[in-house]
Amino acid sequence: MMDSQVRKYHPVLWIAAITATVVLIIAGEYYDRTRKIVTLAEQAESEKRFADQAGYLIDLAEREPWRKEYLPEIAYAYFLSGDFEMAVLWYEKSIDENPLVFEDEFRYGKALHELEKVDPAGLVFRELGSLPDRANDEYYQLVLSQRLICDLEGAISTLKTWEKENNPADPRLYYQSGLIQAVLDPDSAKIPLLAASNMSPDFRTRLEPLLQILESAELNEGDRWFQTGQALFDLRELDLAEKAFNQVVETSSGNWDAWAMLGQTRQMEGKDGYADLVRALELNPQSRLARYFLALYWREQGQVEISYKYLTNLSEEEPAESLWQVELGKTAYSAGDISAGFEHFQAATVLDPVNVSNWQVLAEFCIGNGIDVDGVGEGAVQKAVLLAPKDPISNDLMGWLLLTRSDFDNAMKFLRASIEGEPAFARSRLHYGQVLQGLGDLESAREELRIALALDPFGVVGLTAGRLLEQYFRDE
Repeated sequence: MMDSQVRKYHPVLWIAAITATVVLIIAGEYYDRTRKIVTLAEQAESEKRFADQAGYLIDLAEREPWRKEYLPEIAYAYFLSGDFEMAVLWYEKSIDENPLVFEDEFRYGKALHELEKVDPAGLVFRELGSLPDRANDEYYQLVLSQRLICDLEGAISTLKTWEKENNPADPRLYYQSGLIQAVLDPDSAKIPLLAASNMSPDFRTRLEPLLQILESAELNEGDRWFQTGQALFDLRELDLAEKAFNQVVETSSGNWDAWAMLGQTRQMEGKDGYADLVRALELNPQSRLARYFLALYWREQGQVEISYKYLTNLSEEEPAESLWQVELGKTAYSAGDISAGFEHFQAATVLDPVNVSNWQVLAEFCIGNGIDVDGVGEGAVQKAVLLAPKDPISNDLMGWLLLTRSDFDNAMKFLRASIEGEPAFARSRLHYGQVLQGLGDLESAREELRIALALDPFGVVGLTAGRLLEQYFRDE
């Protein structure tokens, strides 16, 4: 009886067993293939091949559609690859499934900005700026992003959210609040600026001129706006300086110096300020600022003869002003006349020997071009360090000089001091990377070169860093 039942169901058991075996084989192959794609994605990420990483993650998302966490990971990979259009697409797919966490929504806003979708980016940043319980650095990065899209009111709103939190006091955020209020509501700017000054000696030194302007009772409104713009310009807070100078020309359209400063500010922002410079010259053909900035403009356009003419006239009018010798030197160098450039740079140090920038320019010219490095070059470096021992440029120049002599240990000391004083100084990062390479610390060297490249992707420093990375670290 038992044997007959076994024989009766024997085909069914075999079919079930075969089916189970096939399922196990397919499942095993599926699992193995999935693990291989995960490994490829991880390898692509480690090698910074972010577009490839995104492709592998898309494969995983298609194989495992129930795993929604892949969506923001794909978007982030595209973000890192620089494909902001695809980043936005995948962030929006992710939003359709689940709300984004702060970091991903912030990147979503930045990707929108990169695509020049300013209004949508602004809405994203404002939403994030209203969120409590964020770290100081998150508020700070958000404020900087809002400034980039000229949403100053949104930045102030974010800062007010931060002020309501019980986070530790942060001089960077007080600094941002004070600067922005200096062009939105000057009477409200002094409190945060004083707070930043009291918390940071560096901010105290930098903000003293602006505070003096805001506290002065002797300035009329036009002069106050102009001097505020100058102070912000000197701080290289160009977006805010532009707004201050705009305030001047809107209320006093005949102020040629304000038009000149507005034009140069726009030029330095990467905008077109030429029309403003011409307007300044039309109002006053003898305007010192207009002629100076037009000289810089034409030199940047490669029209060195026009630039040289403006600067020569200014030098003849003010023969004791070392600035004109510096600019004449730069113009001569742009034209390929190295000998004339050298003479002008030396002349500047003779006219104003206590001006550290004159020595720095001369030192950079000598080291960069290999001209009398052990004589005039070394003397200029030493003078720059003597006049400004804590200045990042002075320390970088000394480190650079020692680097050319393969004195890596001593070069490192000066370059560290330079980076501590200005972490975003690309040239110091490049030189520090070269010193680390000379000392055999290749991993740290590669990281410093990458930082230099990121800080100056299209400039001479960045191109040099990229070439070194390609030459020495291509296979790492």
